[in-house]
Amino acid sequence: MRTLLPLAALIALAAAPATQAQEPARPADWTAGAEIDLFAYVLPPIGALHSLHAFVRPPWLDGHLRLGFGVFGGERYPAFVLGILNSLNGTTARNDGWEIGGRAFAAEAFWDFSGPEGGVFAGVYLALERWTQTRAVSASQQITTQIWLEPALGYRWFPAGQRHLFVAIWAGMGVLSPPLAVENAGPDTFQPHLLFPFGSVHVGYEI
Repeated sequence: MRTLLPLAALIALAAAPATQAQEPARPADWTAGAEIDLFAYVLPPIGALHSLHAFVRPPWLDGHLRLGFGVFGGERYPAFVLGILNSLNGTTARNDGWEIGGRAFAAEAFWDFSGPEGGVFAGVYLALERWTQTRAVSASQQITTQIWLEPALGYRWFPAGQRHLFVAIWAGMGVLSPPLAVENAGPDTFQPHLLFPFGSVHVGYEI
């Protein structure tokens, strides 16, 4: 009997790690972060644009899902951006001489294929934007409100082996709704766009 008791104790100790290994892992906590669009702050005219985004990562789905909210736009978009939009939408001649700015609020959802470790991600922006279009030569102004949906694909990278500061590069193709509201002043009118390609580089921090 004295021999059997120590033997039973050793068997119990040996079985304990195996039992603990089979226990389900505790779910991860919520994490959050923020990021800015680098191009918005370095492209001329400096100070004319802004782009701020915040997000949370819920503990569901192994941390792959990222949900966010963004505020972006500015008084005037660079001329090359308007040129690309006009070329893609076939409105180059129709919108000649106009400048555009805008203010947008967006709900954002992304799927990080490697979870919070970075790597390839895909997602969508759903935004409400109020465009301000001006044509100085005729003292014309138009304010156009549209909703746009933009699927996007990108890549997140955490430099130097850490898991907080990241760089993300992404691109997408937005589809804009017909104008929800249009306000005009002056003799000329602006032809709203229906396609809105965009991409950028974001720098952010996740805690």
